[in-house]
Amino acid sequence: MYLFIDPSVYAEISITLLFPDREKRVVVTEKNRELLRVIATVLETEGMSPQDISGIVILVGEGSFSSTRIASVIGNACAYALHIPVVGILSNANVTFQSVEAHISRVPVGVYLSPTYSGEPHIGITTST
Repeated sequence: MYLFIDPSVYAEISITLLFPDREKRVVVTEKNRELLRVIATVLETEGMSPQDISGIVILVGEGSFSSTRIASVIGNACAYALHIPVVGILSNANVTFQSVEAHISRVPVGVYLSPTYSGEPHIGITTST
């Protein structure tokens, strides 16, 4: 099973568990900082554990800086801990088990995601002139 994380919508967590014969998509209205808890809850609800994840795919290049960053950090940390591959994709147009499997099979374990952001972060104090 593959885990797909889509952080592209503000104040929404969207994850999909991709199986060879089906998908389980869960969308919840939660802050991005709750991503790990939501993943754990969905896995538990499906009777699965993190060890059942074969690879992680994260949508990058869309959504807020913070959501993309949190999804990337959690994806990389889980990939490291579980010794599985993690990849970023730029479009969720054709996210299926087969397309993810083809994409993720080209990435060795131990190569981590460097996120692509949709824009510059809006952090810190801005000064007006």
